[in-house]
Amino acid sequence: MFLLTVLTFSQTSINISNKSQTENYKNNTHYIEIIQANNYLNNILGLDFVSKNLKFDTIITDRHLVAIYETTNTKNLDGKNTILVWFKFHNLRYEIDSINTVLDKKEIIKNIKGKKCNLFIGLKKAKEIAEKAGLESGIKNWNIYLTYQNNFPIWVIQSTYGESKEGAYRASGQLVKINMIDGSFDKNDWDAIE
Repeated sequence: MFLLTVLTFSQTSINISNKSQTENYKNNTHYIEIIQANNYLNNILGLDFVSKNLKFDTIITDRHLVAIYETTNTKNLDGKNTILVWFKFHNLRYEIDSINTVLDKKEIIKNIKGKKCNLFIGLKKAKEIAEKAGLESGIKNWNIYLTYQNNFPIWVIQSTYGESKEGAYRASGQLVKINMIDGSFDKNDWDAIE
């Protein structure tokens, strides 16, 4: 059985468990969500464990609201160092995502010890995969977001190679979809007309 390390947030109250954890995020637009994600992890894994072994990386807001955490292990060569906390907002309440999700301290400990584990491929590794796939920088910064495809979490890294604002807006480029579990990817062209 494959262990997924996706967390879906289902709490709405804010309880600042560790003030030092929160000071760094006050200027972030999603400060409250970061606090909620920290509290969620603290409740599941324990404040001491989270403080020593996980660090908040970023919030992705395109398509889904996802808080991304990385383990403190810097020796992980396969790039699997990421835990996700997904937020799904509906009728003013956070709800549980449809995917069956599990988080286990053992997997994080394996990662920290440099052993093979069931964490997800992080953003740094995903960018390396996109570059190796031949995705060029384009005329704008890459658009990066998370989604699901066939019940697997996917990094999508999109590059814009051209755009025109004369008449209807038109843009084109390429994107790479990267499976966060095994690193497999697909590279495709994209076009948009608005």
